Amino acid sequence: MNTRERKMTLEDLSIRKRELRKRVDDQRGKIIKTYNTLTEPFTFNAVNTSLIKKITTGFAIFDGFMIGLKIIRKIKTLFR
Repeated sequence: MNTRERKMTLEDLSIRKRELRKRVDDQRGKIIKTYNTLTEPFTFNAVNTSLIKKITTGFAIFDGFMIGLKIIRKIKTLFR
């Protein structure tokens, strides 16, 4: 049988809650730091990209989309 020598009060509960919240916040910080170090090689730095590169990427995405639509239309006509 588990008996306590002293009963817990509301003050004890609030202290325990603060301690647990601090532990959770510390663990959250460690998880975020670990995640950032694991994904660091894959981060995208948008500040260093030039306007020309953004425009070129936009045109490439648009061109790929248009080519995909043309291919889908050709395949549809083959099965009709």
